[in-house]
Amino acid sequence: MPMTAIVLAAGEGTRMKSRHPKVMHKLLDRPLVSWVTRAAREAGAERVVVVVGHGADEVRAHLANEKDVECVEQTERLGTGHAVRTALEGARISEGPLLVLNGDGPLVEPETLRRLIAPVEAGEAAAGILTW
Repeated sequence: MPMTAIVLAAGEGTRMKSRHPKVMHKLLDRPLVSWVTRAAREAGAERVVVVVGHGADEVRAHLANEKDVECVEQTERLGTGHAVRTALEGARISEGPLLVLNGDGPLVEPETLRRLIAPVEAGEAAAGILTW
Protein backbone atom coordinates (compact mmCIF):
# COMPACT_ATOMS: atom_id res chain seq x y z
CA MET A 1 0.00 0.00 0.00
CA PRO A 2 1.43 3.44 -0.88
CA MET A 3 2.90 5.49 1.93
CA THR A 4 1.88 9.10 2.57
CA ALA A 5 4.12 11.60 4.33
CA ILE A 6 2.58 14.41 6.35
CA VAL A 7 4.97 17.31 6.89
CA LEU A 8 4.07 19.65 9.73
CA ALA A 9 4.92 23.18 8.60
CA ALA A 10 2.25 25.43 10.12
CA GLY A 11 4.21 26.85 13.06
CA GLU A 12 5.24 30.44 13.38
CA GLY A 13 8.71 29.92 14.81
CA THR A 14 8.48 32.90 17.16
CA ARG A 15 11.88 32.19 18.72
CA MET A 16 13.51 32.85 15.35
CA LYS A 17 12.27 36.46 15.42
CA SER A 18 11.75 36.55 11.67
CA ARG A 19 9.00 37.64 9.35
CA HIS A 20 9.38 34.40 7.38
CA PRO A 21 7.77 31.11 8.37
CA LYS A 22 10.24 28.91 10.25
CA VAL A 23 10.25 26.23 7.54
CA MET A 24 11.26 28.78 4.90
CA HIS A 25 14.59 29.60 6.52
CA LYS A 26 17.38 28.25 4.40
CA LEU A 27 20.08 25.68 4.93
CA LEU A 28 22.58 25.51 2.05
CA ASP A 29 20.32 27.70 -0.11
CA ARG A 30 17.28 25.45 0.29
CA PRO A 31 14.32 26.07 2.63
CA LEU A 32 14.15 23.67 5.57
CA VAL A 33 10.83 22.24 4.41
CA SER A 34 12.34 21.22 1.06
CA TRP A 35 14.96 19.08 2.75
CA VAL A 36 12.15 17.27 4.57
CA THR A 37 9.88 16.76 1.56
CA ARG A 38 12.83 15.44 -0.41
CA ALA A 39 13.80 13.00 2.35
CA ALA A 40 10.20 11.77 2.54
CA ARG A 41 10.03 11.11 -1.20
CA GLU A 42 13.43 9.40 -1.21
CA ALA A 43 12.28 7.24 1.71
CA GLY A 44 9.39 5.98 -0.40
CA ALA A 45 6.46 8.32 0.18
CA GLU A 46 4.34 8.43 -2.94
CA ARG A 47 2.33 11.34 -1.61
CA VAL A 48 3.58 14.28 0.46
CA VAL A 49 1.05 16.47 2.25
CA VAL A 50 2.39 19.63 3.88
CA VAL A 51 0.33 21.25 6.63
CA VAL A 52 0.75 25.01 6.28
CA GLY A 53 -0.41 27.80 8.55
CA HIS A 54 1.71 30.82 9.41
CA GLY A 55 2.96 32.29 6.13
CA ALA A 56 0.94 29.75 4.17
CA ASP A 57 1.14 31.71 0.92
CA GLU A 58 4.95 31.88 1.04
CA VAL A 59 5.27 28.16 1.80
CA ARG A 60 2.71 27.22 -0.87
CA ALA A 61 4.43 29.37 -3.49
CA HIS A 62 7.73 27.64 -2.83
CA LEU A 63 6.26 24.13 -2.74
CA ALA A 64 4.41 24.69 -6.03
CA ASN A 65 7.77 23.95 -7.67
CA GLU A 66 8.08 20.55 -5.99
CA LYS A 67 6.74 17.40 -7.60
CA ASP A 68 3.96 15.45 -5.87
CA VAL A 69 3.57 17.84 -2.93
CA GLU A 70 0.18 19.14 -1.85
CA CYS A 71 -0.64 21.65 0.87
CA VAL A 72 -3.44 21.64 3.41
CA GLU A 73 -4.01 24.73 5.55
CA GLN A 74 -4.42 24.52 9.31
CA THR A 75 -6.34 27.74 9.94
CA GLU A 76 -6.54 27.19 13.68
CA ARG A 77 -3.30 25.90 15.18
CA LEU A 78 -4.31 23.62 18.04
CA GLY A 79 -1.24 21.40 18.28
CA THR A 80 0.45 18.51 16.55
CA GLY A 81 -2.47 16.09 16.75
CA HIS A 82 -4.79 18.67 15.26
CA ALA A 83 -2.30 19.31 12.45
CA VAL A 84 -2.19 15.61 11.60
CA ARG A 85 -6.00 15.42 11.68
CA THR A 86 -6.16 18.49 9.42
CA ALA A 87 -3.92 16.70 6.91
CA LEU A 88 -5.88 13.45 7.09
CA GLU A 89 -9.20 15.20 6.54
CA GLY A 90 -8.04 17.91 4.13
CA ALA A 91 -6.13 15.54 1.86
CA ARG A 92 -8.66 12.72 2.30
CA ILE A 93 -6.14 10.23 3.61
CA SER A 94 -7.99 7.18 4.89
CA GLU A 95 -5.63 4.24 4.63
CA GLY A 96 -2.05 3.20 4.19
CA PRO A 97 1.11 3.83 6.13
CA LEU A 98 1.79 7.37 7.34
CA LEU A 99 5.09 9.09 7.91
CA VAL A 100 4.67 12.23 10.03
CA LEU A 101 7.62 14.64 9.95
CA ASN A 102 8.42 18.07 11.30
CA GLY A 103 8.98 20.58 8.52
CA ASP A 104 11.91 22.14 10.36
CA GLY A 105 14.01 18.96 10.60
CA PRO A 106 16.28 19.24 7.56
CA LEU A 107 18.92 16.77 8.72
CA VAL A 108 16.72 13.68 8.63
CA GLU A 109 18.14 11.18 6.16
CA PRO A 110 16.02 9.06 3.81
CA GLU A 111 17.85 5.92 4.99
CA THR A 112 16.94 6.69 8.60
CA LEU A 113 13.29 6.99 7.57
CA ARG A 114 13.42 3.75 5.57
CA ARG A 115 14.85 1.92 8.59
CA LEU A 116 12.12 3.39 10.78
CA ILE A 117 9.37 2.37 8.37
CA ALA A 118 10.60 -1.14 7.51
CA PRO A 119 9.31 -2.96 10.64
CA VAL A 120 5.92 -1.24 10.30
CA GLU A 121 5.58 -2.23 6.65
CA ALA A 122 6.65 -5.80 7.51
CA GLY A 123 3.92 -6.03 10.14
CA GLU A 124 6.49 -6.36 12.92
CA ALA A 125 5.50 -3.08 14.60
CA ALA A 126 2.35 -0.99 14.82
CA ALA A 127 4.28 2.29 14.73
CA GLY A 128 7.77 3.71 14.58
CA ILE A 129 8.74 6.83 16.49
CA LEU A 130 11.89 8.82 15.81
CA THR A 131 12.90 11.64 18.13
CA TRP A 132 15.91 13.88 18.46
